[in-house]
Amino acid sequence: REQGGLEMVQVKQSAIQTAGEEEREEDEEERVLSTANVSDRERSDPAGEGLLIQEMRRILHCHEAPSEEEAGAAGDLLCGVGGLDEKERREVVWKDLKEALGRRSHVYQLDLSRQGLKKLPAEIGRLNKVEVCDLSQNDLDHDGLPEEFFDLYRLRILDLSFNRFKRLPACLCSFLDLAVLDIRGNELQDPRAQASSFKQIFPDCQVLY
Repeated sequence: REQGGLEMVQVKQSAIQTAGEEEREEDEEERVLSTANVSDRERSDPAGEGLLIQEMRRILHCHEAPSEEEAGAAGDLLCGVGGLDEKERREVVWKDLKEALGRRSHVYQLDLSRQGLKKLPAEIGRLNKVEVCDLSQNDLDHDGLPEEFFDLYRLRILDLSFNRFKRLPACLCSFLDLAVLDIRGNELQDPRAQASSFKQIFPDCQVLY
């Protein structure tokens, strides 16, 4: 029995050794293929950026906001390319809320202007990296901003111009980093007085009325 047990141990050790050798051979093949692929990329892309980054740069540096299709493509590229710097990510303007919610960890600028909105969905509060939000030229009033909207605590620029606000929402005070607030073209009673009251709380914020 001892002899049989010894033989079984030897068989297992041999199997483990064989598996290890096969794994090393596979790793070596992958390394060789990877080296070959790098060489091919260097020939087709001497700058070393890669096709994904080249496409992202094309989308980011267009003068107009990306279309819905381009926004989705930008989101896909952002999720797949770790080499983009923070500045490039911040330059993407998202015009479709559904697309933005699907890529919320990359959304810094949100443009929902001219969309006939009367009420924002509560899901907008999930976009907690947004720093610039354009809600201009909609049909929003005080009741059109859900409580979750004020979770966008990183907001620096907020455009509420040409809506139906009769008074400034008190919860605007939640935006401690707000630098620009545009409230022109609303139904505010004495917009100068309301802007002045807001500036007493945030003296460094530029209020356009």
